[in-house]
Amino acid sequence: MNDAKHSCGLDIAASCAACEQKTTVPASARRDIIPDLGAFVDWVWALKAERDQLKAENEALRKTMSECISSLAGEMAQKFAGQRPEDMHPVTRRDYDRDMAELAGYRAVMAKDADVTDQRDNENLTRQEVE
Repeated sequence: MNDAKHSCGLDIAASCAACEQKTTVPASARRDIIPDLGAFVDWVWALKAERDQLKAENEALRKTMSECISSLAGEMAQKFAGQRPEDMHPVTRRDYDRDMAELAGYRAVMAKDADVTDQRDNENLTRQEVE
């Protein structure tokens, strides 16, 4: 006869059923653990809608910023009457360099933002492919 004891102190045959009852969570307790699935799904859809709205706003702002940069570049060309930088007076050249540096800064921000957006989109595509 086998007198093997389980960690709960009962013999092996009796302990399996006893341990199983201890570890099984009653249905009423499971309802408390799992939140309302419908509310969770609604929350996820609301987040998705908000994300889509923010993406659309971001894209509209980027388009407007690009148009402003192009307009400003046109005004700079008109301001300096199409002169080449090498032919400008030193004071005019300083103003030209300052204005062009400002434009270059705006373009760099737009390029950086586009790179970050592209990288984020690529990560999202990769994540969707994995799922």
